[in-house]
Amino acid sequence: MSVEFVAGAVLLLTMTMGTLDVYRLMDASSLSANAAKTMADYMWLSNSPKSQHLEDLAKYAHRKQIAVPSHAAFVVSAFTQPAGAGASPDKSWDHRILVAPDGETPSPLADVCGSRSLIGTGGGLPAGFTMAAGEEIIVVEVCVKVSSGALLSGGVLDTVGLPSVFYEYRIVPVRDFMPAKPV
Repeated sequence: MSVEFVAGAVLLLTMTMGTLDVYRLMDASSLSANAAKTMADYMWLSNSPKSQHLEDLAKYAHRKQIAVPSHAAFVVSAFTQPAGAGASPDKSWDHRILVAPDGETPSPLADVCGSRSLIGTGGGLPAGFTMAAGEEIIVVEVCVKVSSGALLSGGVLDTVGLPSVFYEYRIVPVRDFMPAKPV
């Protein structure tokens, strides 16, 4: 009888840990979307964004919105559609912010996002996305890589194919005039 109890307890504990880890990963995914929306709203409202404000907002979003031990990359880019049929949008500028948990050095962009081709780093706009001649947009991308230490299973779920890297983006139109690159 005690063998069944121990086996059952181990199974229940394992299932509980797995469930909590899946919940944390799902939470990180949806909160990455919220962080992208927050940054996009700020960019839409600001005619002259300051680099320090963007970095503070990224750190706040990482610490308070995402709130899971992770490394994150925020890429804010501006695009303009030139006149002429078949012309590709021109990237006016991009600004990259790397964030890590307190006391850690932020990982390079490629380490956070893996092989994902970010829009602002040359990946191009999403398939099927079109712009009118003269249109200007701001693209905000958030890429979050959850640390294996953030999970109760210690990264065991990585071996079963659950994602630990989440990518979200938001595209907003430029209001009055294209803001200068944040400095």
